[in-house]
Amino acid sequence: MEWWTHLWLNEGFATWVSYMATDNLFPEWNIWTNFLRETTGGLSLDALEQSHPVEVEVHHVHGVEQVFDDIGYRKGSAVIRMLHGYLGDDIFQKSLSSYIKKYSWKNAKTEDLWRVISEESGVNINSLMDSWTKQKGYPVIYVKSKDHILEFEQSQFLSSGLHGDGEWTVPITLALGSYDKRKNFLMESKFGTVDISEFFLSSDETLWIKVNAEQSGFYRVMYEDRLAAQLRKAVENNCLLATDKFGILDDMFALCEACEQPLSSLLLLMNAYRNEMDNMVLLKLLDERPSKTRLPGESHLDVMLRGEVFIAFATFGHDKTRRETMQRFQVLLNDKNTPLLSADVRKAAYISVMRNSSTTNRNGFESLLKFYREVDAMQEKERILQSLASSPDLDIVLEVLDFLLSDEIPLFIQQSIVSDGLNFLAMITVTEFMRIGTESKKKYGSGMLLHYFVREIVTPLSSNEKAEEVEAFFGSHVNPAVDKILKQSIERIRIKARWIQSIKQEQSLPDLVNNTINNTS
Repeated sequence: MEWWTHLWLNEGFATWVSYMATDNLFPEWNIWTNFLRETTGGLSLDALEQSHPVEVEVHHVHGVEQVFDDIGYRKGSAVIRMLHGYLGDDIFQKSLSSYIKKYSWKNAKTEDLWRVISEESGVNINSLMDSWTKQKGYPVIYVKSKDHILEFEQSQFLSSGLHGDGEWTVPITLALGSYDKRKNFLMESKFGTVDISEFFLSSDETLWIKVNAEQSGFYRVMYEDRLAAQLRKAVENNCLLATDKFGILDDMFALCEACEQPLSSLLLLMNAYRNEMDNMVLLKLLDERPSKTRLPGESHLDVMLRGEVFIAFATFGHDKTRRETMQRFQVLLNDKNTPLLSADVRKAAYISVMRNSSTTNRNGFESLLKFYREVDAMQEKERILQSLASSPDLDIVLEVLDFLLSDEIPLFIQQSIVSDGLNFLAMITVTEFMRIGTESKKKYGSGMLLHYFVREIVTPLSSNEKAEEVEAFFGSHVNPAVDKILKQSIERIRIKARWIQSIKQEQSLPDLVNNTINNTS
Protein backbone atom coordinates (compact mmCIF):
# COMPACT_ATOMS: atom_id res chain seq x y z
CA MET A 1 0.00 0.00 0.00
CA GLU A 2 1.18 3.55 -0.68
CA TRP A 3 0.26 4.97 2.75
CA TRP A 4 -1.77 4.14 5.87
CA THR A 5 -4.80 5.75 4.23
CA HIS A 6 -5.02 2.63 2.05
CA LEU A 7 -4.65 0.14 4.90
CA TRP A 8 -8.11 -1.25 4.18
CA LEU A 9 -6.99 -2.32 0.71
CA ASN A 10 -4.30 -4.46 2.27
CA GLU A 11 -6.17 -5.90 5.25
CA GLY A 12 -9.73 -5.96 3.92
CA PHE A 13 -8.68 -7.51 0.64
CA ALA A 14 -6.55 -10.14 2.37
CA THR A 15 -9.51 -11.05 4.60
CA TRP A 16 -11.81 -11.51 1.61
CA VAL A 17 -9.23 -13.55 -0.32
CA SER A 18 -8.72 -15.89 2.64
CA TYR A 19 -12.44 -16.70 2.70
CA MET A 20 -12.66 -17.03 -1.06
CA ALA A 21 -9.75 -19.49 -1.12
CA THR A 22 -11.17 -21.49 1.78
CA ASP A 23 -14.57 -21.71 0.10
CA ASN A 24 -13.01 -22.98 -3.12
CA LEU A 25 -10.98 -25.63 -1.30
CA PHE A 26 -13.61 -26.66 1.26
CA PRO A 27 -17.10 -25.70 0.05
CA GLU A 28 -18.67 -28.06 2.58
CA TRP A 29 -17.49 -25.74 5.35
CA ASN A 30 -20.08 -23.08 4.34
CA ILE A 31 -17.46 -20.50 5.22
CA TRP A 32 -19.45 -17.47 4.07
CA THR A 33 -21.81 -17.76 7.03
CA ASN A 34 -18.78 -17.35 9.28
CA PHE A 35 -17.68 -14.40 7.13
CA LEU A 36 -21.04 -12.75 7.80
CA ARG A 37 -20.67 -13.37 11.50
CA GLU A 38 -17.36 -11.50 11.39
CA THR A 39 -18.87 -8.75 9.22
CA THR A 40 -21.38 -7.90 11.96
CA GLY A 41 -18.50 -6.18 13.76
CA GLY A 42 -18.11 -3.81 10.83
CA LEU A 43 -21.85 -3.25 10.51
CA SER A 44 -22.17 -2.50 14.21
CA LEU A 45 -19.25 -0.06 14.31
CA ASP A 46 -20.25 1.68 11.09
CA ALA A 47 -23.75 2.30 12.44
CA LEU A 48 -22.32 4.69 15.03
CA GLU A 49 -22.22 8.44 14.60
CA GLN A 50 -18.59 8.14 15.74
CA SER A 51 -17.65 5.83 12.88
CA HIS A 52 -15.20 6.74 10.12
CA PRO A 53 -14.81 5.99 6.39
CA VAL A 54 -12.95 2.94 5.16
CA GLU A 55 -10.33 5.29 3.76
CA VAL A 56 -9.07 7.61 6.47
CA GLU A 57 -6.49 10.32 5.88
CA VAL A 58 -3.74 9.55 8.39
CA HIS A 59 -1.59 12.49 9.47
CA HIS A 60 -0.39 11.37 12.91
CA VAL A 61 0.81 8.19 14.59
CA HIS A 62 -2.34 8.08 16.74
CA GLY A 63 -4.37 7.98 13.55
CA VAL A 64 -2.59 4.81 12.46
CA GLU A 65 -3.66 2.96 15.59
CA GLN A 66 -7.29 3.98 15.25
CA VAL A 67 -7.75 2.66 11.69
CA PHE A 68 -6.85 -0.88 12.74
CA ASP A 69 -10.47 -1.71 13.50
CA ASP A 70 -13.53 -3.48 12.13
CA ILE A 71 -14.10 -0.80 9.51
CA GLY A 72 -10.86 -1.50 7.67
CA TYR A 73 -10.95 -5.26 8.13
CA ARG A 74 -14.65 -6.21 8.19
CA LYS A 75 -16.29 -3.49 6.15
CA GLY A 76 -13.30 -3.45 3.82
CA SER A 77 -13.59 -7.15 3.06
CA ALA A 78 -17.39 -6.91 2.79
CA VAL A 79 -17.36 -4.16 0.15
CA ILE A 80 -14.81 -6.17 -1.86
CA ARG A 81 -17.19 -9.14 -1.67
CA MET A 82 -20.06 -6.89 -2.75
CA LEU A 83 -18.08 -5.62 -5.75
CA HIS A 84 -17.09 -9.17 -6.69
CA GLY A 85 -20.73 -10.24 -6.54
CA TYR A 86 -21.80 -7.31 -8.70
CA LEU A 87 -19.17 -7.83 -11.42
CA GLY A 88 -19.08 -11.64 -11.39
CA ASP A 89 -16.19 -14.10 -11.18
CA ASP A 90 -14.78 -13.75 -14.69
CA ILE A 91 -14.53 -9.97 -14.85
CA PHE A 92 -13.30 -9.66 -11.28
CA GLN A 93 -10.58 -12.29 -11.67
CA LYS A 94 -9.43 -10.79 -14.97
CA SER A 95 -9.28 -7.35 -13.34
CA LEU A 96 -7.27 -8.62 -10.38
CA SER A 97 -4.83 -10.37 -12.68
CA SER A 98 -4.24 -7.13 -14.60
CA TYR A 99 -3.93 -5.16 -11.37
CA ILE A 100 -1.35 -7.52 -9.88
CA LYS A 101 0.73 -7.52 -13.07
CA LYS A 102 0.61 -3.75 -13.43
CA TYR A 103 1.54 -2.98 -9.83
CA SER A 104 3.82 -5.89 -8.97
CA TRP A 105 6.75 -4.73 -6.83
CA LYS A 106 5.09 -1.34 -6.40
CA ASN A 107 3.03 0.44 -3.80
CA ALA A 108 -0.56 0.98 -4.86
CA LYS A 109 -3.59 2.91 -3.68
CA THR A 110 -7.33 2.40 -3.89
CA GLU A 111 -7.72 4.50 -7.03
CA ASP A 112 -5.24 2.26 -8.86
CA LEU A 113 -7.40 -0.81 -8.24
CA TRP A 114 -10.59 1.00 -9.27
CA ARG A 115 -8.93 2.25 -12.46
CA VAL A 116 -7.87 -1.24 -13.54
CA ILE A 117 -11.27 -2.78 -12.77
CA SER A 118 -13.00 0.04 -14.67
CA GLU A 119 -10.81 -0.61 -17.71
CA GLU A 120 -11.52 -4.35 -17.67
CA SER A 121 -15.24 -4.17 -16.85
CA GLY A 122 -16.38 -1.04 -18.63
CA VAL A 123 -18.05 0.03 -15.38
CA ASN A 124 -17.24 3.33 -13.64
CA ILE A 125 -15.98 1.74 -10.42
CA ASN A 126 -15.04 5.06 -8.81
CA SER A 127 -18.64 6.19 -9.08
CA LEU A 128 -19.85 2.90 -7.62
CA MET A 129 -17.35 2.44 -4.80
CA ASP A 130 -16.46 5.94 -3.60
CA SER A 131 -19.65 6.13 -1.56
CA TRP A 132 -18.57 2.95 0.25
CA THR A 133 -14.94 3.86 0.92
CA LYS A 134 -14.85 7.64 1.21
CA GLN A 135 -17.90 8.27 3.39
CA LYS A 136 -18.75 6.61 6.67
CA GLY A 137 -21.82 4.50 7.28
CA TYR A 138 -24.11 2.44 5.10
CA PRO A 139 -27.81 2.42 4.18
CA VAL A 140 -30.87 0.61 5.36
CA ILE A 141 -33.07 -0.25 2.38
CA TYR A 142 -36.81 0.03 3.04
CA VAL A 143 -38.80 -2.32 0.81
CA LYS A 144 -42.50 -2.23 -0.12
CA SER A 145 -44.47 -4.08 -2.77
CA LYS A 146 -47.38 -2.73 -4.80
CA ASP A 147 -48.91 -4.45 -7.83
CA HIS A 148 -45.77 -6.53 -8.41
CA ILE A 149 -43.59 -3.44 -8.28
CA LEU A 150 -40.95 -3.36 -5.56
CA GLU A 151 -40.37 0.10 -4.16
CA PHE A 152 -37.05 0.89 -2.48
CA GLU A 153 -35.91 3.79 -0.35
CA GLN A 154 -32.48 4.16 1.21
CA SER A 155 -31.47 6.07 4.31
CA GLN A 156 -28.27 6.07 6.33
CA PHE A 157 -28.65 3.55 9.14
CA LEU A 158 -27.63 4.64 12.62
CA SER A 159 -28.07 2.56 15.75
CA SER A 160 -29.01 5.72 17.62
CA GLY A 161 -32.26 5.84 15.65
CA LEU A 162 -31.27 9.02 13.84
CA HIS A 163 -30.97 9.18 10.05
CA GLY A 164 -27.87 10.60 8.45
CA ASP A 165 -27.71 12.30 5.08
CA GLY A 166 -25.44 9.74 3.39
CA GLU A 167 -26.42 8.25 0.05
CA TRP A 168 -24.91 5.20 -1.67
CA THR A 169 -24.81 3.51 -5.04
CA VAL A 170 -26.21 0.14 -3.95
CA PRO A 171 -25.99 -3.15 -5.88
CA ILE A 172 -29.39 -4.66 -5.06
CA THR A 173 -29.67 -8.43 -5.44
CA LEU A 174 -33.04 -10.19 -5.27
CA ALA A 175 -34.13 -13.80 -4.92
CA LEU A 176 -37.84 -14.37 -5.53
CA GLY A 177 -39.34 -17.60 -4.25
CA SER A 178 -36.28 -19.54 -5.37
CA TYR A 179 -32.58 -19.01 -5.88
CA ASP A 180 -33.18 -19.90 -9.52
CA LYS A 181 -35.24 -16.72 -9.84
CA ARG A 182 -33.04 -13.69 -9.35
CA LYS A 183 -32.94 -10.08 -10.38
CA ASN A 184 -30.25 -7.46 -9.83
CA PHE A 185 -30.20 -3.72 -10.29
CA LEU A 186 -28.09 -0.74 -9.29
CA MET A 187 -29.83 1.71 -6.96
CA GLU A 188 -28.19 5.05 -7.80
CA SER A 189 -30.45 7.46 -5.90
CA LYS A 190 -32.53 7.65 -2.73
CA PHE A 191 -35.51 5.91 -4.37
CA GLY A 192 -35.83 3.06 -6.83
CA THR A 193 -38.36 0.61 -8.26
CA VAL A 194 -38.18 -2.82 -9.87
CA ASP A 195 -40.87 -4.62 -11.84
CA ILE A 196 -41.05 -8.26 -10.71
CA SER A 197 -44.31 -9.24 -12.43
CA GLU A 198 -42.42 -11.71 -14.64
CA PHE A 199 -41.83 -13.90 -11.57
CA PHE A 200 -45.47 -14.13 -10.52
CA LEU A 201 -48.15 -16.57 -11.56
CA SER A 202 -51.79 -16.28 -10.53
CA SER A 203 -51.11 -18.49 -7.51
CA ASP A 204 -47.89 -16.76 -6.46
CA GLU A 205 -49.24 -13.99 -4.24
CA THR A 206 -47.36 -15.41 -1.23
CA LEU A 207 -44.03 -15.60 -3.05
CA TRP A 208 -41.19 -14.74 -0.68
CA ILE A 209 -38.76 -12.01 -1.70
CA LYS A 210 -35.25 -11.80 -0.26
CA VAL A 211 -33.45 -8.52 -0.83
CA ASN A 212 -29.65 -8.67 -0.56
CA ALA A 213 -29.62 -12.31 -1.65
CA GLU A 214 -26.92 -14.35 0.09
CA GLN A 215 -26.09 -11.20 2.08
CA SER A 216 -23.72 -10.10 -0.65
CA GLY A 217 -24.10 -6.38 0.11
CA PHE A 218 -23.00 -4.23 3.04
CA TYR A 219 -26.40 -2.82 3.97
CA ARG A 220 -29.48 -3.66 6.00
CA VAL A 221 -33.01 -4.30 4.79
CA MET A 222 -36.35 -3.47 6.43
CA TYR A 223 -39.43 -5.04 4.84
CA GLU A 224 -43.04 -3.95 5.03
CA ASP A 225 -45.13 -6.26 7.25
CA ARG A 226 -46.51 -8.45 4.45
CA LEU A 227 -43.08 -9.12 2.92
CA ALA A 228 -41.63 -9.77 6.38
CA ALA A 229 -44.36 -12.33 7.12
CA GLN A 230 -43.62 -14.14 3.85
CA LEU A 231 -39.93 -14.28 4.73
CA ARG A 232 -40.72 -15.69 8.19
CA LYS A 233 -42.67 -18.44 6.46
CA ALA A 234 -39.72 -19.10 4.16
CA VAL A 235 -37.47 -19.43 7.21
CA GLU A 236 -39.92 -21.86 8.85
CA ASN A 237 -40.07 -23.95 5.68
CA ASN A 238 -36.28 -23.96 5.34
CA CYS A 239 -36.41 -22.36 1.88
CA LEU A 240 -33.45 -20.03 2.40
CA LEU A 241 -29.69 -20.43 2.38
CA ALA A 242 -27.84 -20.21 5.68
CA THR A 243 -26.35 -16.85 4.69
CA ASP A 244 -29.79 -15.35 4.17
CA LYS A 245 -31.25 -16.82 7.34
CA PHE A 246 -28.33 -15.31 9.23
CA GLY A 247 -28.74 -11.95 7.52
CA ILE A 248 -32.48 -11.66 8.13
CA LEU A 249 -31.98 -12.27 11.83
CA ASP A 250 -29.00 -9.93 12.10
CA ASP A 251 -30.86 -7.13 10.31
CA MET A 252 -33.88 -7.50 12.56
CA PHE A 253 -31.74 -7.37 15.70
CA ALA A 254 -30.02 -4.19 14.49
CA LEU A 255 -33.35 -2.58 13.58
CA CYS A 256 -34.73 -3.42 17.02
CA GLU A 257 -31.66 -2.01 18.73
CA ALA A 258 -32.17 1.21 16.76
CA CYS A 259 -35.84 1.18 17.88
CA GLU A 260 -37.01 1.02 14.26
CA GLN A 261 -38.73 -2.28 15.03
CA PRO A 262 -40.28 -3.45 18.32
CA LEU A 263 -38.70 -6.33 20.21
CA SER A 264 -41.89 -8.30 19.54
CA SER A 265 -40.95 -8.39 15.83
CA LEU A 266 -37.58 -9.90 16.70
CA LEU A 267 -39.21 -12.52 18.93
CA LEU A 268 -41.70 -13.46 16.21
CA LEU A 269 -38.84 -13.89 13.76
CA MET A 270 -36.79 -15.95 16.22
CA ASN A 271 -39.76 -18.26 16.67
CA ALA A 272 -39.66 -18.98 12.93
CA TYR A 273 -36.19 -20.48 13.44
CA ARG A 274 -37.40 -23.10 15.92
CA ASN A 275 -37.19 -25.93 13.38
CA GLU A 276 -33.79 -24.79 12.18
CA MET A 277 -32.18 -26.62 15.07
CA ASP A 278 -33.58 -30.08 14.30
CA ASN A 279 -30.49 -31.74 12.89
CA MET A 280 -27.88 -29.59 14.59
CA VAL A 281 -29.03 -29.02 18.09
CA LEU A 282 -32.27 -30.60 19.30
CA LEU A 283 -31.10 -34.21 19.16
CA LYS A 284 -28.16 -33.21 21.30
CA LEU A 285 -29.81 -30.68 23.61
CA LEU A 286 -32.76 -32.91 24.49
CA ASP A 287 -30.54 -35.90 25.13
CA GLU A 288 -30.31 -37.07 28.72
CA ARG A 289 -26.54 -36.60 28.53
CA PRO A 290 -26.06 -32.96 27.55
CA SER A 291 -22.27 -33.02 27.46
CA LYS A 292 -21.75 -36.10 25.33
CA THR A 293 -18.57 -36.32 23.29
CA ARG A 294 -18.17 -35.72 19.58
CA LEU A 295 -19.96 -38.19 17.33
CA PRO A 296 -18.12 -40.06 14.55
CA GLY A 297 -18.44 -38.24 11.24
CA GLU A 298 -19.78 -35.09 12.90
CA SER A 299 -19.05 -31.89 10.95
CA HIS A 300 -16.97 -29.09 12.43
CA LEU A 301 -20.06 -26.84 12.24
CA ASP A 302 -21.98 -29.22 14.50
CA VAL A 303 -19.08 -29.24 16.94
CA MET A 304 -18.91 -25.43 17.01
CA LEU A 305 -22.66 -25.11 17.38
CA ARG A 306 -22.82 -27.56 20.27
CA GLY A 307 -20.14 -25.60 22.10
CA GLU A 308 -21.97 -22.28 21.65
CA VAL A 309 -25.27 -23.80 22.78
CA PHE A 310 -23.79 -25.25 25.95
CA ILE A 311 -22.06 -21.96 26.72
CA ALA A 312 -25.46 -20.25 26.51
CA PHE A 313 -27.06 -22.96 28.66
CA ALA A 314 -24.38 -22.61 31.31
CA THR A 315 -24.50 -18.81 31.27
CA PHE A 316 -28.27 -18.63 31.66
CA GLY A 317 -28.49 -21.27 34.36
CA HIS A 318 -29.79 -24.44 32.72
CA ASP A 319 -29.70 -26.78 35.74
CA LYS A 320 -29.04 -30.04 33.91
CA THR A 321 -26.20 -28.53 31.88
CA ARG A 322 -24.64 -26.93 34.92
CA ARG A 323 -24.79 -30.07 37.07
CA GLU A 324 -23.45 -32.33 34.33
CA THR A 325 -20.60 -30.06 33.24
CA MET A 326 -19.51 -29.42 36.83
CA GLN A 327 -19.39 -33.17 37.51
CA ARG A 328 -17.28 -33.71 34.43
CA PHE A 329 -15.01 -30.82 35.39
CA GLN A 330 -14.17 -32.74 38.56
CA VAL A 331 -13.18 -35.70 36.37
CA LEU A 332 -11.06 -33.36 34.22
CA LEU A 333 -9.11 -32.19 37.27
CA ASN A 334 -7.86 -35.74 37.79
CA ASP A 335 -7.53 -36.70 34.12
CA LYS A 336 -6.71 -33.92 31.67
CA ASN A 337 -7.27 -36.28 28.73
CA THR A 338 -10.68 -37.56 29.79
CA PRO A 339 -13.11 -38.09 26.89
CA LEU A 340 -15.98 -37.13 29.22
CA LEU A 341 -15.34 -33.42 28.66
CA SER A 342 -14.49 -32.74 25.02
CA ALA A 343 -12.78 -29.51 24.01
CA ASP A 344 -15.89 -28.01 22.41
CA VAL A 345 -17.85 -27.97 25.70
CA ARG A 346 -15.07 -27.25 28.18
CA LYS A 347 -15.75 -23.53 28.22
CA ALA A 348 -19.34 -24.26 29.24
CA ALA A 349 -17.98 -26.33 32.13
CA TYR A 350 -15.68 -23.52 33.23
CA ILE A 351 -18.58 -21.04 33.12
CA SER A 352 -20.72 -23.43 35.17
CA VAL A 353 -17.97 -23.65 37.77
CA MET A 354 -17.71 -19.87 38.02
CA ARG A 355 -21.48 -19.31 38.03
CA ASN A 356 -21.52 -21.51 41.13
CA SER A 357 -18.60 -19.66 42.79
CA SER A 358 -18.93 -16.99 45.44
CA THR A 359 -17.04 -15.55 48.38
CA THR A 360 -18.64 -18.22 50.60
CA ASN A 361 -18.07 -21.03 48.10
CA ARG A 362 -14.64 -20.55 46.51
CA ASN A 363 -13.80 -24.18 45.82
CA GLY A 364 -14.67 -24.12 42.13
CA PHE A 365 -12.89 -20.81 41.56
CA GLU A 366 -9.75 -22.00 43.29
CA SER A 367 -9.81 -25.30 41.39
CA LEU A 368 -10.15 -23.51 38.07
CA LEU A 369 -7.26 -21.16 38.85
CA LYS A 370 -5.12 -24.14 39.84
CA PHE A 371 -6.06 -25.94 36.64
CA TYR A 372 -5.17 -22.83 34.62
CA ARG A 373 -1.68 -22.80 36.10
CA GLU A 374 -1.19 -26.51 35.41
CA VAL A 375 -2.27 -26.74 31.76
CA ASP A 376 0.22 -26.05 29.00
CA ALA A 377 -2.03 -25.53 25.98
CA MET A 378 -2.53 -21.80 25.36
CA GLN A 379 -5.97 -22.42 23.84
CA GLU A 380 -7.07 -24.06 27.08
CA LYS A 381 -5.68 -21.21 29.14
CA GLU A 382 -7.65 -18.74 27.02
CA ARG A 383 -10.89 -20.69 27.53
CA ILE A 384 -10.39 -20.50 31.28
CA LEU A 385 -9.50 -16.80 31.26
CA GLN A 386 -12.57 -16.03 29.17
CA SER A 387 -14.76 -17.76 31.76
CA LEU A 388 -13.36 -16.47 35.04
CA ALA A 389 -15.52 -13.34 35.35
CA SER A 390 -18.75 -15.35 35.03
CA SER A 391 -19.42 -15.37 38.76
CA PRO A 392 -22.55 -13.49 39.93
CA ASP A 393 -20.58 -12.41 43.02
CA LEU A 394 -19.15 -8.89 42.59
CA ASP A 395 -16.25 -9.57 44.97
CA ILE A 396 -15.20 -12.59 42.91
CA VAL A 397 -15.46 -10.56 39.69
CA LEU A 398 -13.23 -7.84 41.14
CA GLU A 399 -10.73 -10.46 42.26
CA VAL A 400 -10.75 -11.85 38.73
CA LEU A 401 -10.12 -8.39 37.32
CA ASP A 402 -7.08 -8.00 39.53
CA PHE A 403 -5.85 -11.35 38.26
CA LEU A 404 -6.44 -10.41 34.61
CA LEU A 405 -4.47 -7.19 35.13
CA SER A 406 -1.61 -8.96 36.90
CA ASP A 407 1.76 -9.82 35.41
CA GLU A 408 0.77 -13.48 35.46
CA ILE A 409 -1.29 -12.93 32.31
CA PRO A 410 0.94 -12.55 29.22
CA LEU A 411 0.29 -9.41 27.20
CA PHE A 412 0.09 -11.29 23.93
CA ILE A 413 -3.12 -13.07 24.95
CA GLN A 414 -4.80 -10.08 26.63
CA GLN A 415 -6.77 -9.04 23.55
CA SER A 416 -8.27 -12.49 23.09
CA ILE A 417 -9.48 -12.75 26.69
CA VAL A 418 -10.69 -9.24 27.43
CA SER A 419 -13.98 -9.43 25.51
CA ASP A 420 -15.34 -12.59 27.14
CA GLY A 421 -13.33 -12.23 30.33
CA LEU A 422 -14.95 -8.94 31.30
CA ASN A 423 -18.54 -9.67 30.34
CA PHE A 424 -20.01 -8.86 33.74
CA LEU A 425 -18.62 -5.34 34.07
CA ALA A 426 -22.06 -3.73 34.01
CA MET A 427 -22.20 -4.24 37.78
CA ILE A 428 -18.97 -2.36 38.43
CA THR A 429 -19.04 1.02 40.16
CA VAL A 430 -17.33 4.10 38.80
CA THR A 431 -14.71 3.81 41.53
CA GLU A 432 -13.74 0.35 40.36
CA PHE A 433 -13.91 1.48 36.75
CA MET A 434 -11.44 4.27 37.52
CA ARG A 435 -9.10 1.80 39.20
CA ILE A 436 -9.31 -0.56 36.22
CA GLY A 437 -8.73 2.30 33.82
CA THR A 438 -5.68 3.49 35.72
CA GLU A 439 -4.21 -0.01 35.95
CA SER A 440 -4.85 -0.73 32.27
CA LYS A 441 -3.13 2.53 31.29
CA LYS A 442 -0.07 1.51 33.30
CA LYS A 443 0.01 -1.94 31.74
CA TYR A 444 -0.92 -1.22 28.13
CA GLY A 445 0.50 2.26 27.62
CA SER A 446 -1.22 3.83 24.63
CA GLY A 447 -1.06 1.00 22.12
CA MET A 448 -3.65 -1.20 20.45
CA LEU A 449 -4.25 -3.28 23.57
CA LEU A 450 -5.33 -0.17 25.44
CA HIS A 451 -7.83 0.55 22.64
CA TYR A 452 -9.23 -2.94 22.96
CA PHE A 453 -9.30 -2.88 26.73
CA VAL A 454 -11.10 0.47 26.92
CA ARG A 455 -13.70 -0.69 24.42
CA GLU A 456 -14.42 -3.93 26.23
CA ILE A 457 -14.67 -2.47 29.73
CA VAL A 458 -16.93 0.38 28.60
CA THR A 459 -19.23 -1.21 26.02
CA PRO A 460 -21.00 -3.74 28.36
CA LEU A 461 -22.48 -0.84 30.35
CA SER A 462 -26.07 -0.01 29.47
CA SER A 463 -27.41 3.08 31.25
CA ASN A 464 -27.10 6.81 30.71
CA GLU A 465 -25.85 7.12 34.28
CA LYS A 466 -22.94 4.79 33.51
CA ALA A 467 -22.19 6.75 30.33
CA GLU A 468 -21.95 9.93 32.38
CA GLU A 469 -19.64 8.23 34.89
CA VAL A 470 -17.33 7.07 32.13
CA GLU A 471 -17.29 10.53 30.53
CA ALA A 472 -16.51 12.10 33.89
CA PHE A 473 -13.63 9.71 34.51
CA PHE A 474 -12.01 10.13 31.12
CA GLY A 475 -12.66 13.86 31.20
CA SER A 476 -10.01 14.09 33.90
CA HIS A 477 -7.77 11.42 32.32
CA VAL A 478 -7.39 12.74 28.79
CA ASN A 479 -5.66 10.31 26.44
CA PRO A 480 -5.68 11.24 22.73
CA ALA A 481 -4.75 7.68 21.79
CA VAL A 482 -8.16 6.35 22.86
CA ASP A 483 -10.33 9.37 22.12
CA LYS A 484 -12.11 7.83 19.12
CA ILE A 485 -12.67 4.38 20.63
CA LEU A 486 -13.92 6.00 23.84
CA LYS A 487 -16.50 8.12 22.02
CA GLN A 488 -17.68 5.05 20.10
CA SER A 489 -18.01 3.04 23.31
CA ILE A 490 -19.97 5.75 25.12
CA GLU A 491 -22.28 6.01 22.12
CA ARG A 492 -22.92 2.27 22.36
CA ILE A 493 -23.87 2.65 26.03
CA ARG A 494 -26.45 5.31 25.18
CA ILE A 495 -27.84 3.21 22.32
CA LYS A 496 -28.44 0.29 24.68
CA ALA A 497 -29.96 2.56 27.32
CA ARG A 498 -32.40 3.91 24.73
CA TRP A 499 -33.30 0.40 23.58
CA ILE A 500 -33.97 -0.75 27.14
CA GLN A 501 -36.37 2.15 27.67
CA SER A 502 -38.13 1.30 24.40
CA ILE A 503 -38.53 -2.34 25.41
CA LYS A 504 -40.04 -1.32 28.75
CA GLN A 505 -42.82 0.45 26.85
CA GLU A 506 -43.84 -2.68 24.91
CA GLN A 507 -46.71 -3.75 27.13
CA SER A 508 -47.68 -6.68 24.90
CA LEU A 509 -44.34 -8.48 25.34
CA PRO A 510 -45.32 -10.74 28.29
CA ASP A 511 -48.38 -12.05 26.43
CA LEU A 512 -46.33 -12.61 23.28
CA VAL A 513 -43.70 -14.58 25.18
CA ASN A 514 -46.31 -16.70 26.95
CA ASN A 515 -48.18 -17.42 23.72
CA THR A 516 -44.96 -18.36 21.95
CA ILE A 517 -43.99 -20.75 24.75
CA ASN A 518 -47.45 -22.33 24.81
CA ASN A 519 -47.51 -22.77 21.03
CA THR A 520 -44.09 -24.45 20.91
CA SER A 521 -44.28 -26.58 24.04
